[in-house]
Amino acid sequence: MLLIIGIFVITLAAYIWQRNRFPGPRRIPLIGSLPFLERKRGQVDWVLQNSVTRHPISMIQAVQQDIFIVNDVDLAKELFSKDVFSQRDANYFIKNFRFFENGVGTGIIFNNGEGWSHQRRFSLRTLRKTFVLMWLTHLSLAIKDKDFGFGKQSMEGAMNLEIDEMIERYLTEKGDIFIEHDFNLPIINILWQMVANSRINDAKGERMVELVNYLFTKPQGKLSHSFPAIILKLFPGITGMSERANVLKEHKEYLLNIIEDHEKTFDPGHLRDFIDVYLAAQNSDNTGAFTKFDLASILIDFFHAGTETSSTTLKWFVLLMTVNQDWQEKCSEEINRVVGTSRPELKHMQSLHILMATLLEVQRLSRTAPMSLPHNLAEDYNYGGYRFPKGSMFLVNLSFIMHDPKYFTDPDKFNPGRFLDTDGKFVKNERVIPFGIGKRFCMGELLARNEIFLFAANLLQKLKFDSPDNHPLPDPQNFTANFTNIPKGYYLRIHST
Repeated sequence: MLLIIGIFVITLAAYIWQRNRFPGPRRIPLIGSLPFLERKRGQVDWVLQNSVTRHPISMIQAVQQDIFIVNDVDLAKELFSKDVFSQRDANYFIKNFRFFENGVGTGIIFNNGEGWSHQRRFSLRTLRKTFVLMWLTHLSLAIKDKDFGFGKQSMEGAMNLEIDEMIERYLTEKGDIFIEHDFNLPIINILWQMVANSRINDAKGERMVELVNYLFTKPQGKLSHSFPAIILKLFPGITGMSERANVLKEHKEYLLNIIEDHEKTFDPGHLRDFIDVYLAAQNSDNTGAFTKFDLASILIDFFHAGTETSSTTLKWFVLLMTVNQDWQEKCSEEINRVVGTSRPELKHMQSLHILMATLLEVQRLSRTAPMSLPHNLAEDYNYGGYRFPKGSMFLVNLSFIMHDPKYFTDPDKFNPGRFLDTDGKFVKNERVIPFGIGKRFCMGELLARNEIFLFAANLLQKLKFDSPDNHPLPDPQNFTANFTNIPKGYYLRIHST
């Protein structure tokens, strides 16, 4: 008996030593690092915790899942540019509830290898072509393209429609105004005109957007996906699996219906949007590279990412303008001086230096995406004297890279001036990486940058954001930290300029 106890103690001690020899927060058997991680505001509130950030790579253990956090931008560039770091493994939840029949239809985010490269390359090329053609329409240039026959309005026109409706609504409201999900529907509508040739303006579509809000605001975030399958099966309610599965079920049904409607009205001589271009490629392909389920998965990728990140950045922008009146005034004065009473356009990016610096500071300080999406090793990898086995999970700590006090003086202070040179010109900073890094960087970066700029410029030209009369001042520290950092709802007053 004593021998058995001794073997158990030695085995446990060896286990603990092995788990704790890699830098990072303390870890204990079964539970891992969870008791030692800051989670007051959400599952990933620990991204700036010293025990996580003081090494170039640190390890946290979420239950039985080892997660390696990359805290150095140069190291992140080096590692995430390699094919071996470009894998993304699907866990039990993703395989059973995110994918379609028999686990097929992986789209982009959860695809790998040639399938990922093919779907991403096609989607990126098609969306870029859509954006460019709509921009040329804005310039009244009659450019004909074999893939697209649309021409109803320009890309800027699509954005301006959403902007004008928002400004008009704000100007009709009096007193303290509550800001919650105001930007979600306008932002997804811009992308959805490219993807499905329509705006979301019915109850069903609006519910789908609300369900995206649920996915990103509920506490079951990145770490909950690390629970073993047996735990998810035994405790679907506690882990949040059942509710999230129902959300994905509704989203899949909704998007499949949109595809089927497109199939019924498909005209190969008049391709209206991204879905039509994909259907045309599917019809002409005999390799099986284009499938209906892949298209549906791509639409889920677009719908989730397109609804959340840009809209949350704009929610942060309005909050930070309200509590930093001096920079709001500087931006408004610059817009009035450079643009005058004309409508701000994308071409003004080159001359609105203060606004561009302010937007970059909003992205740096808000850390809308606190970390990259997970990457898994495609094979064993040796680095820094450690051997990382195949399947090891890596994430880039975007938050710390953009808050590292070695490179950003007073990193918690809102100071757009850090991105202006002595002549007042906007200067980019390679350490501000809100759209990720490496081969799997955000493919919607161009659209997102343009959306954020046009909304910000037009809002500040027409509106002034003031402190509320009868509610507390918005607090930049009052946010949820799960998949994204989302400010909790806040009050302010809005006036016409």
